[in-house]
Amino acid sequence: MKPWRVLITRPTADSAVLAALLAEQQIYSSSLPLLEIHALPETPAQRSLMLNLDRYSAVIVVSKPAAVLGLQRLDQYWPQPLAEQHWFTVGAGTGQILADYGLSVSWPEQGDDSEALLELEALREAIAGPDPRVLIMRGEGGRELLAERLRERGASVEYLELYRRELPHYLP
Repeated sequence: MKPWRVLITRPTADSAVLAALLAEQQIYSSSLPLLEIHALPETPAQRSLMLNLDRYSAVIVVSKPAAVLGLQRLDQYWPQPLAEQHWFTVGAGTGQILADYGLSVSWPEQGDDSEALLELEALREAIAGPDPRVLIMRGEGGRELLAERLRERGASVEYLELYRRELPHYLP
């Protein structure tokens, strides 16, 4: 056993995966999730966004929970994925979820944040046409940088907020 001791604070599912990886390296870890993910109920406006998914030049998925919940909604409204749809993620972990589903997805090879995604040539190309529209799948709230920069490049941006982040309740 290595002398390392790691406290994992990720949501429960992510903590379990990370703990297993650390254990393989003989690193002791404890898990204390400091974040819970709660799916938001679908609204008529959100349903409309999904039904009109084919009108977007690009769909950006910013997190693993957004990918999982977004794919559940995609299954409801689009039994066959849109062949021409451009999908993007900020990182490889989220991107792999979409790729495993069978979507054509791009993400930055270097970096895993909005700034790195904005530098991706494939994203620039996807919004280069006339009247580009972008849908960002994410949790409630969050950074506005991505939408701001896309709007500066002439894109219309809409959000599909799929979940809420909450603190877990622990007994004292």
